[in-house]
Amino acid sequence: MLKKFLFTTTCLIASSVFAETPKEIKGTWFVDKVLTEEALMNKPGITEQDKKYIPNILKHMQKSSFEFTDDQLIITMGSRTKSSKIQYQNKENDIYTFSAFMRGKEGTIKVTINSNDKLNMKSSASDNMDEYLFKRFTPEEMKAHQEFLSKESERIKIFTALNNFKSVAGDIGYNYASGAGIKKSL
Repeated sequence: MLKKFLFTTTCLIASSVFAETPKEIKGTWFVDKVLTEEALMNKPGITEQDKKYIPNILKHMQKSSFEFTDDQLIITMGSRTKSSKIQYQNKENDIYTFSAFMRGKEGTIKVTINSNDKLNMKSSASDNMDEYLFKRFTPEEMKAHQEFLSKESERIKIFTALNNFKSVAGDIGYNYASGAGIKKSL
């Protein structure tokens, strides 16, 4: 009887420690710009001033991806990548709950997928992205996204080179280079 109890307890502990991220969640997700913008613009309490910033924020967020693996949430934004340790806990009322180690402390991430297969996540660490909706890319969207990132990377290199040139050549050289159309293409 004791052996059976120990075996059952060990199996339960092992299954909870090694719980896999559900296949509905696992993979890479990207901000759905159109639906997220709509949700942010209609958020209760949003001011007209805040609404002015939403398009630029979302343009910046289009450089990001969120990848769920069995034990990590990997966030890539441009050339920067950050990962948080996660562990799937359970699904209750269509809400997937993960424990997570974020910003140096334990927290939770609650994930839902709506009827249009858009993912939403709410973190106990911050409510900054509560209205964001994420989608998986089709192969065509993925190709366009990678081309966008490549162009963005080149734009940043040119901008950085111009700023470095300004610090060496001063304003006169910078204005000359900018007037030559280099900066205009940014």
